[in-house]
Parts: sequence; structure tokens; C-alpha cells
Amino acid sequence: MEVKLPVIQGGMGVGVALSGLASAVANKRGIGVISCAGLGLIYHKSPGDYLSKCISGLKEEIQKTKEKTKGIIGVNIMVALTNYADMVKISIAEKVDVIFVGAGLPFDLPSSYNLNHGGSVLINRKDPKQSLSAIKKMAQYIEANKRTTVIFPEGKRSKTEKPRPFAENGLKILCKYAPSAYVVPVTINNSWKMTKWGSFPLGIGNKLDFIIHAPISVKNMPFSELFEKTERIITQAIN
Repeated sequence: MEVKLPVIQGGMGVGVALSGLASAVANKRGIGVISCAGLGLIYHKSPGDYLSKCISGLKEEIQKTKEKTKGIIGVNIMVALTNYADMVKISIAEKVDVIFVGAGLPFDLPSSYNLNHGGSVLINRKDPKQSLSAIKKMAQYIEANKRTTVIFPEGKRSKTEKPRPFAENGLKILCKYAPSAYVVPVTINNSWKMTKWGSFPLGIGNKLDFIIHAPISVKNMPFSELFEKTERIITQAIN
């Protein structure tokens, strides 16, 4: 996702930031934002109670916006809303590009909905057996369906420009159960600057550089050689 125009339209409610305004901004290459505040008042003729009207109203506004633009659209959701979690789930289900959360701290952001329905591998870092079993299932899935997957062998992000040693077990399982796959090493420069002070405050104004390296066939070399080569290629491109 690339924003051509550095403008994020405000998610103004009630009834201001809807499909018309959001699509107009998105068509100008900014980020168009739909406000979900008070949608039950606007869609008062929809079936159900007020909260149901809000949910169906947001779904309709997102769909109407997508009919008017191919640009980037988001939804502004207040944590203070009674149906806050439902509005987040609808936004994810309708595949908006961005969700803006305000009027409270999103400690209970229902991210599990996106994780469970978005194709992610859910692992428990404290349970290696469960983690490797989940990765094995993903490997079998991508082998059978010729799909791709992304793995971060470094584990936790380093707080300096020097990456942590790569952990091999996850990649080893993927290679074992997806033997026809190719490994495409990717180097991401400057991502550490975003969290060098922890999760708050976040570093801003940093340019991330993504370097996509040549693919490596899994079946053409022993795993130990493939792992060493992958780690070397990624780390040598860090600047």
C-alpha cells in the first residue's frame, strides 16, 4: 500500500465522513476515511435495533465507497462506542485498508478475528510443540495449494541495526513439508528505528527499504546450506 498524497481525511461524524467524502479523497490519492459514529441515525430505516442499524450502515458505506474508488480507504472507530468490537470486525471483514482507533485505548482490540480469518499461523512462543505443529500445517497447505507464506526467522525484532541470530526450526519445518517451494530472502532496512524506544513512543519519519533477493529452490540443496545462505544474504544487505 502506497499513499501518493500525504493526506489523511478526518473521520468526522455524525454523517459527514461517509462514502461521498471518503471516495473523493481516495480518488485524489489520499486516504479516505469513513466515520462509524451515529450510523444508526442515518440508516434508521434498516431492520433491527440501533446497534444493528449501525453495523449494517457501516457495511453499506464501505461497499458504496469501494464502488466509487479504487483508492485507499479507512474507517474511524471510537473505542467508546458500545459496539466498538463489532465495527472493527465489520471493517476487517469488508477489507478496508486502514482502521483508525480513538476516544479510548484499544486494549481489547479484537485482533483475533483478523488472525483467525486472515490466513495467519497462530503460534504460542512458550509452546514449541504447538508452534511447530502449526507451521507444519501451514507448510502442508502451501505445498498442496501452491501458495506463499511469510516467516520471520529472527523472531523478536532487534532494537539495533544488527539482527538477532536466526532460529532455524520454523523454516526447517516449512522446507521439509513444502519441498517444491522456493525461499525468497527479504531484507528490511531501518525497521528497528521504529521501536528503538519500545512500543512507545514509536519512531516516526523513518524510511523503510525492502530488498527482495533472488529465490532459492528448497529441493536443490541441503537445509543447513540453504539456512546459512538465506541468513547471510539477508544480513549482508543490511545497511
